Amino acid sequence: MSLSVEGQKCPVCNAYLFDDEDIVFCPTCGAPHHRDCYQKLGHCALEADHGTDRQYDANKAAEEAKERYADKEPEQEAPKYRCFRCGYEMGEEDRVCPRCRAPRMHAAYGGAHVNFGFQQPKWKGETEIEDGVTINDVTPLVVANTNRYNEKFLMLGKKHKTSWNWSAFLFPSAWAFFRKSYVSGVLFGILQVAASVLMLPINTLIENGPLAEGATRGEVFSLIAANPLTLWLAVAGIVLGLGVGIFSGLFGDYIYRGNCIDKAKRIKEAPEDQKEMLRYKLGGINPLLFLIVFMVENYIPMIIGIFL
Repeated sequence: MSLSVEGQKCPVCNAYLFDDEDIVFCPTCGAPHHRDCYQKLGHCALEADHGTDRQYDANKAAEEAKERYADKEPEQEAPKYRCFRCGYEMGEEDRVCPRCRAPRMHAAYGGAHVNFGFQQPKWKGETEIEDGVTINDVTPLVVANTNRYNEKFLMLGKKHKTSWNWSAFLFPSAWAFFRKSYVSGVLFGILQVAASVLMLPINTLIENGPLAEGATRGEVFSLIAANPLTLWLAVAGIVLGLGVGIFSGLFGDYIYRGNCIDKAKRIKEAPEDQKEMLRYKLGGINPLLFLIVFMVENYIPMIIGIFL
């Protein structure tokens, strides 16, 4: 069908249609639908009007759409740009999202939204997480991987406090600092350094003792039996290090959720002229801190080992 569908709405989802979208037409009346909408419904949404004076008329619908566009004010038209991260409608002059500061990654062609492979948000911004804090409030604080964390924030709560976060499991303190959760980051860091320090005696024994000179299996067992404290310290270090990782992996999202909710409340209570500054200061991520903390965790035990 050669008629343009610009300005007409899909009768299933009621969203505006654009010529460069995947459109299908009813074989009976010619009414345009999104292909997904038509397939989901299984038939024309205007089927009840077939054969009546209310049946869809393509020429009439095109004329009405043309008139409707002619009468519209510019601000009433469909948005040309939408933030790929939080879904906020951006103005022509915006180079970054006013809400979450993400760079504009969409191009507009005749009003159509072109997405360069970025996942659209699953949740409405007004959805409440807890105590009046909504998705819109925490999205500017999370910034990176917002869809995942928004989903976790909605899922977790007083009755459900565990999920799984591989980054938090593998790098407990570094991940926490990366997410600007400094209190939990310091706590995890102290415990991880303590676990490494507990491993120092057996590491020294392996690297500098008889084990380093190719001892037999019997000599190894004899050496361990002669140094039971070293063995138990090593076991304690392994258990502590693994325990911190598992705890962080299981409860990291819940801890981060509470952290973001507290920050969002603090921003809401702040004067209007300070809110943007607080979002930048309290929210976002810090990759540099991740690297610093990761290196510090590895070098502190080494430094301590020199003096033992």
